[in-house]
Amino acid sequence: MLNFYNDKPLLIHDDVINDTLYWHSTDSKNNFKKQSEEFKDRFNYEIAYKFNNLGYRTKNLNELNDKFILTFGCSYTEGIGLTIEQIWNYAVAKNINLDLYNCAKEATGMDVQYYNSTLWKNSNLPLPKLVIIQWPHKSRKQFSYQKRNRIAMYDSCFTDSVDKSWWSRRYITNPGEMHLNNFMWFENFNNIWESLNVPVLNFSWNDDIEIALIRSKFKLWHIIPTEFDLARDNQHSGPNYHKNTAEQLLEILKLSNFTHKI
Repeated sequence: MLNFYNDKPLLIHDDVINDTLYWHSTDSKNNFKKQSEEFKDRFNYEIAYKFNNLGYRTKNLNELNDKFILTFGCSYTEGIGLTIEQIWNYAVAKNINLDLYNCAKEATGMDVQYYNSTLWKNSNLPLPKLVIIQWPHKSRKQFSYQKRNRIAMYDSCFTDSVDKSWWSRRYITNPGEMHLNNFMWFENFNNIWESLNVPVLNFSWNDDIEIALIRSKFKLWHIIPTEFDLARDNQHSGPNYHKNTAEQLLEILKLSNFTHKI
């Protein structure tokens, strides 16, 4: 669950602020114990989930170098089941000699990426040299509830309420609302960064949102890794998948125009 506060620079994941965990989310110790010995032998090393003072798996904003990459995405880019060094954005940042702020958060959709970009500009946070975003699945959506001092945001998949019923019976069955949201979130995310003169590399591992983005002037890259392996939770993509993703992104960054459709 993410929370919106009037006095915070970004959406906040209160549950993990300043925590260091060694099992997290779908990467649970009990689940790992159920895997085959061959699978477990591949992960004979420690995975630490170290969260910053806003609840993101990255360094604090005041620790950033002046030159950094800002990345967005869902649990895949947060790196569930992976060490920080195994995530694609770490490899990209290291290769082009930039610091990294990873704003990815599990169980989020395209909406949260747009919300956090809006807040980044609104809060006058340091500007990155480059933004790279892994767009989550098109059907993900947050539902928000007014609390005493905050707005609490819950992912549609986990909201046990009338919202989940509407999401499953209406939102994903007749895709008009979903496609319109996808376009608006994508377009305005990119408009924000373009207004700040920060280039954006948009990519997705799926091609499920492309139909909603036909009229967009911004380019969405479809990354198809040639190697597929699994992370420690046996659900998310693994180290080789991320390594190959980073290699493809680095090739795209060599192009003179990777931000807009030609």
